[in-house]
Amino acid sequence: MTVGVIGCGRMGVAITRAVAAARCSVLLAGRTPGAAAAATAGVPGAFAADIRVVLERASLVVLAVPLGPACRVLTETPVPGRGRPLLDVTNPALGGEEVPPPGSSGAHLIAAAAPGWHVVKALNTVPAAMVGEPLCGGLPVSLPMAGDDAGAKGLAGALLSRLGFAPLDVGGLEHARELESLAMLLQAVNQRHGVHGRIGLHICGPDGPVRSLHAPAAPGVRLP
Repeated sequence: MTVGVIGCGRMGVAITRAVAAARCSVLLAGRTPGAAAAATAGVPGAFAADIRVVLERASLVVLAVPLGPACRVLTETPVPGRGRPLLDVTNPALGGEEVPPPGSSGAHLIAAAAPGWHVVKALNTVPAAMVGEPLCGGLPVSLPMAGDDAGAKGLAGALLSRLGFAPLDVGGLEHARELESLAMLLQAVNQRHGVHGRIGLHICGPDGPVRSLHAPAAPGVRLP
């Protein structure tokens, strides 16, 4: 499958490189063509594209820009979602933006701006430094994800497993606000204890890691 990434900041570039390393094709778009071209140079399987091309061609799109720009991209470049997954990695409070209304979340605002897409809140609880090496203490980093569509979460979970995470379905999009709060807590721990962006969760039960049933796809095999 082809993964699309919108955003050429640290997170967007880290996701692009990790997806390409997992042998998936990836299209990267940024505010300028030059930024995407520079980020994909020398990365096999990664290609620079404009935002419309990413939204039209990708099987799954990752929004790796702050909440405000993410909503503007979706409203200014309206492309039918056709039921495809839209991974929201935004954290409104950490971006210094206005916090969504009580009971809502950044993911809900993105969903309102993207009719026809299935929003999945995921990858917002890990810093960019962990994306290419998703281990803490030798254990896979647990990656909670929230969304209303089982198929979209299944595709997202398969990709995240391929990247080395332990994806965990926590339920519907109403839980996105808890994931955004969790990111704030992890950021506070990171700053207080100086772990330099190498921080993540490992959610474990009595029988081992708690994870959704998304087995990593073998290299060279197309994800569903």
